Amino acid sequence: MLPAQRTCRSRGRRRRAHDAIQPKGFVRCPYSGQWKRPHRACPETGYVPPKPGRAGFFVFGNKEEA
Repeated sequence: MLPAQRTCRSRGRRRRAHDAIQPKGFVRCPYSGQWKRPHRACPETGYVPPKPGRAGFFVFGNKEEA
């Protein structure tokens, strides 16, 4: 079955305007200064940032070693 009317070029392009790939965001670890993905443990120090109702902690090692 065919569409009732052909979609114009500008309408299709407007619809696809939000389909572009967005760059991934990065934040700095407060202890090592390394770039890391947000809400993830730092690969160097293992620090996990705090969430509401939870303190920040280290997955491996501790702050004195960093």
